[in-house]
Amino acid sequence: MRFTKPCDDNANETEYPLLVSRETEEPLSVVVFRRGDSFYDLKFFAYVDGAFRYIGELRPYPVPNSGVGETKPVKMRLNDLAAIKEVSPPYPDKARRMHLQGEVVLDTIVRRDGTTAIVRVLKGRCILATSAIKAVEQWQFSPAKVAGVPTDVETEIPVTFSMGP
Repeated sequence: MRFTKPCDDNANETEYPLLVSRETEEPLSVVVFRRGDSFYDLKFFAYVDGAFRYIGELRPYPVPNSGVGETKPVKMRLNDLAAIKEVSPPYPDKARRMHLQGEVVLDTIVRRDGTTAIVRVLKGRCILATSAIKAVEQWQFSPAKVAGVPTDVETEIPVTFSMGP
């Protein structure tokens, strides 16, 4: 298996956030071993200088503070914020045809004016995450206040895709 694009339908919910976080779209490969009915995969390899190099299991980098002089957003639970407007994501047709369900968790900044900015996908499949991101970017919150002053807040927003019973 080879991942060349950030959004690959073959990537599972832990691999997709890693593919998105790459600075460049260098292809990543996986070696799959089979013995009888059992499978074992060895992740990840990159093709560098004419040879495959083992990278190992990957973890997303922490997101650095963006900009000099900016204050870091205060972390809060989603339940502690007051949503004014929540937009439900459309269920992607391809995901529906594939009977894919699951949760997408978005690391999100709620700005002091109540608008949202997606920092990164923490969990989820690409095919579902794209729809979740577009929906959550339209959400609106009452500005969070610390000591009476509106402030930027970082929170995790889960979006569940379920086809029902």
